Amino acid sequence: MVVISFVVIILGIVLTLLAVRGMSKQPLFTVSAGADATTAKRLFNFSPFIDFRLWERGLVIVAGVVVVAAIVMALVAFKQAATRLFALSFDVGFLSYLLVFQQWLPARCVRFWDQYPPIDQNFQLTPVTTRQRHLSSRWLRTLGLLLIAAGATGFFFI
Repeated sequence: MVVISFVVIILGIVLTLLAVRGMSKQPLFTVSAGADATTAKRLFNFSPFIDFRLWERGLVIVAGVVVVAAIVMALVAFKQAATRLFALSFDVGFLSYLLVFQQWLPARCVRFWDQYPPIDQNFQLTPVTTRQRHLSSRWLRTLGLLLIAAGATGFFFI
């Protein structure tokens, strides 16, 4: 079991590093030279909230609550030396965070900016093929991070 956990962790690290490299070469948007990159990132990430439906806002709120509750449960379990509960609650919180805040939300932002072109002239979406490659790399990174978490969780069940 220990060898399998190590192999899963190593595979997760390799996949994550490959995905991060791919994401850095294929950005979702570009910022013009001399423009404020921080403002452009905030515009990209937070402006789509105005277009969210009620269920989408609810999903973000519920996912946030699940992540915080899982972290609190993991801390309580860690304090009481309940290692399996710690591992499982950590994994639930981590999975919720990855799926909602690292997968669904960025894809939703891209769909929003496809529908409503950026109002800031210093901020442009990259071509569709580049964005698709970025989102594919994002899924690969999520898989790698999940493998790392699964391998680490395996140590708690030995």
